[in-house]
Amino acid sequence: MPKPHAHVMLTMRAADEDGFGPKVRDWNRTEMVERWRERWAELANERLAELDIDSRIDHRSLEAQGIALEPQNQIGAPAHRIEDRGIEGEGIEATDRAEMHREIARGNGERIIANPDLGLDAITHQPSTFTRRDIAKFAHRHSHGIEQFNEVIGAMRNAPDLVELGKDARGEDRFTSRAMIEAEQRLHGAAKLMAERERHELNGAERQAALARAEARGLVLSGEQADALAHVTDGRDLGIVVGYAGTGKSAMLGVAREAWDAAGYEVRGRNAVRRRRGKSRRRIGHRVAHRRQHRA
Repeated sequence: MPKPHAHVMLTMRAADEDGFGPKVRDWNRTEMVERWRERWAELANERLAELDIDSRIDHRSLEAQGIALEPQNQIGAPAHRIEDRGIEGEGIEATDRAEMHREIARGNGERIIANPDLGLDAITHQPSTFTRRDIAKFAHRHSHGIEQFNEVIGAMRNAPDLVELGKDARGEDRFTSRAMIEAEQRLHGAAKLMAERERHELNGAERQAALARAEARGLVLSGEQADALAHVTDGRDLGIVVGYAGTGKSAMLGVAREAWDAAGYEVRGRNAVRRRRGKSRRRIGHRVAHRRQHRA
């Protein structure tokens, strides 16, 4: 299966008008790499949300995500070829890495067979639902050999906490976990409370000013986009806009962001925080706009 990716190489030396200078060791710090990984995850997830793709990436380790499986090392096609051909010398390290990979997969498979909830928790950590094909792909990664592969699939398909949702738009059986259902029920309750609060309303003049600024730079919202703008800026702590990819949700939210900013809110992502004079700041609508970002 194709896995589009990129390798980025950076110099460790500072560069100015005179050319390369001394090495900057701070660029090689773990904290810096983690910051880059986190920022990449944020950008990728924003784009996935814009395209209405129900998947997210997480830069954190499995342990930090609360997934009780052992992470596997990357083998790569070159190492597979070296191991398959048995190239003397070069093949020792590749063989060792491949064997370690298999041992980790075998160990994860044993954990899932003993407690299939581990598998359900891991497979629903990004998309909230999954298909039989997703189970097979997950089992292939976290097992070794056809026998254990079948055992992992059997354990997950027969797990007491597996919930069958029915067929999706493509006719595939779709599933989730009982824990995910319970989490969404809690989210629904929290959303209901948020929808009843009104703390960051924009008035008509502020919205019209934002529309005028957008039009001045060549962005004219359609009637539906203008209605959506009025909806998300009407003051409620929760506003949801549903639409197909490419219908202008992001453009509309960009205008909303400018309107909030001009009205005295500090906008983080698409979160609104009212600016106040003095030293203190009162956060308003932080969880609200987060929902807007991921559901809009």
